[in-house]
Amino acid sequence: MKVIQTCAFGEDYEEKKVQWKVNGKLETTTLGFCLRRLFEQCFNRFLKPQVFLFPELIPHFRLSGDSDIVDNALLVRRQIREMIQDRRAGRTKSRFEGTDLLSILLSNEIF
Repeated sequence: MKVIQTCAFGEDYEEKKVQWKVNGKLETTTLGFCLRRLFEQCFNRFLKPQVFLFPELIPHFRLSGDSDIVDNALLVRRQIREMIQDRRAGRTKSRFEGTDLLSILLSNEIF
């Protein structure tokens, strides 16, 4: 996860503390853990028989545990948005200026 975070954000945010929802309760953990678990939960959801057999119904129903997945996706998205805003405002800087994905996107006037 460190390599992916460094390529995407230009920094290793592995130990950055973030909020994470487990069984409806907020806990504090690291961003690296959140990204790994969120990917795992989303992937495992698609392996459930009802999703695998009836993919056209995915947008119309939620399975048990889906609310935590959705909430955690929103929490991680908010953390990443904050990292982008910090970089845009100059509060943080990439160790690999111009070569990480976030630096490339921020240097484009459309982004």
